[in-house]
Amino acid sequence: MDIYTAVAQLKQQGKSNEEIVQILQQQGFSYQDIINTITQYDLQQQNINYYDPINDQMQAIAETIVGEKISQLEYLIQQFYQINQEYINKISEYGENIEKLQNKIEKMEKELKDFENNVLNHVESLNSRVKAFEGVFEKISSTLMDSAKQLNFLMKKIKEKEGLNDLLK
Repeated sequence: MDIYTAVAQLKQQGKSNEEIVQILQQQGFSYQDIINTITQYDLQQQNINYYDPINDQMQAIAETIVGEKISQLEYLIQQFYQINQEYINKISEYGENIEKLQNKIEKMEKELKDFENNVLNHVESLNSRVKAFEGVFEKISSTLMDSAKQLNFLMKKIKEKEGLNDLLK
């Protein structure tokens, strides 16, 4: 069935122009073709009831203007869709970048935690070595002190002998 016949049948059934557009778009007709056909049908119905050449010229001019405006509107809608799609792509790209940054932050946090654990292990190792050194030092400190006292005693004796030797000379 051609579009004009479909419009005529739907008009005779009492359907509104909006309903006709929806029905015919579902059948695969373009919006522009539907609007043009509805306008043509309405004009022909008016011509049957009243024929006026001036009215026909005005009607043709009106159809041309409406057709141009609809074309402009379709162009603007397409432009809007393209811009909208670009924004969606940008938002998606930003989302991916945020996800990458989150992964990097998580990786850095893990590395920082590993580094912190490594430093703590080294500090604990040093602490245990210092404690071990303290234990060894405690064990040998009394021996060292005794040895130092003995050396001091021997030095005094040597000095005393030297002092005696000097006197005897």
